[in-house]
Amino acid sequence: MPKFQTSRFHVDFGPKSLFQRVRTKMSGVRQLRVHAEHFRRRATERLAPIQQLRHFDSNESELVIAEVRDDTCKFVSSTWRRRIGDKTWWIVIGLHNTLETAYSGEKSGVGSGIVTEGELFGRVASVNADLIRRDEAGNQPG
Repeated sequence: MPKFQTSRFHVDFGPKSLFQRVRTKMSGVRQLRVHAEHFRRRATERLAPIQQLRHFDSNESELVIAEVRDDTCKFVSSTWRRRIGDKTWWIVIGLHNTLETAYSGEKSGVGSGIVTEGELFGRVASVNADLIRRDEAGNQPG
């Protein structure tokens, strides 16, 4: 059972500040960790190209979903899609650059669990806009 409640937002319908912050925090190239048991089991079942998925470049992938903690409104995972060979692969990246799962398919990422409005939507937008301002202020000289 999770230690905290989470909610999902889709890039087409979610707060722009949330997705701006995810893109900023996940920008560049990194090697993703593949130690999660769920990922290893599913990757084997799905014949996932682990080494290619493990090498993450935000410029080669499309951000689709961000999952946030309801209490802090900060993202805890992000879902990206990327074309490898003749398949579109979806990957979920959790905390500490950990690959949580991977699957192939042509989907939209829009489901009944996607938050598109309401109080939580407003809080997530506000918190992430504030975090962006703080990040920008911290990166400026003086």
